Amino acid sequence: MAIIGAGRVGRALGRRLHQLDWKIGAVITCSEASARKAVRFIGAGKAHATLSREVLASRLILISTPDDAVVRVAAELARIGAEELRGKVVLHTSGALNSGALKAVQDCGAAVGSMHPLQSFSGVAIPPLEGKVFAIEGAPAAIRLARQIVLALGGLPVQIAAG
Repeated sequence: MAIIGAGRVGRALGRRLHQLDWKIGAVITCSEASARKAVRFIGAGKAHATLSREVLASRLILISTPDDAVVRVAAELARIGAEELRGKVVLHTSGALNSGALKAVQDCGAAVGSMHPLQSFSGVAIPPLEGKVFAIEGAPAAIRLARQIVLALGGLPVQIAAG
């Protein structure tokens, strides 16, 4: 898994998934310093300050950037790895956007979806995710992987319509 945007949600999900033996590859943030800090918090991954082709080595790309960056990140992923996205799953964690925000990578053959935890993330502590609802939607392959992630976290996946 690669994580793009390691703010509160990305760091928390990354750390918890790493603790559950999910392999975290690249961690991409706006600066090298914040990427290194995120990698230390998560306990795994390789820090990057810009999107690189290394992110395309992952089967799953999790975009946990602010809402207004999701479309831009998807477009940049499509630009750097168009053909390599085929068969990958790209999820975002925005509660304000549906999987349509990832159209650029979907057009390259990626299965896209959203996986939004209905939980507030504040400070540096990881909130308990067991029993928390995660709204998921998107392509069938993306929904399957999102459901697998949510269940691994002890959460409750609830499939919603894109609208």
